[in-house]
Amino acid sequence: MRYAIKLALADGAYIATCRDLPAFNSVGNSPEEALRESVDALVLSLWGYIDEGRPIPEPSAKQGDERWVSVPSGDMAEIGLRQAK
Repeated sequence: MRYAIKLALADGAYIATCRDLPAFNSVGNSPEEALRESVDALVLSLWGYIDEGRPIPEPSAKQGDERWVSVPSGDMAEIGLRQAK
């Protein structure tokens, strides 16, 4: 599973956001660092949905200059198991 992430430069840092996950955010000193940090932020956002008993939003299509960030397979398997309960 992967989500489209938008990067924006603000005050010398790259801020990552996701249209599909409003609570998601991440930051880095470079685009690469912001995207690396986005992996953890993405997993934490998805766990938040599970912990609150809400369905995980489906990823939408990438738009413009957004970039894909994927949920690591081990985390996705664990999230899938928790959703099935």
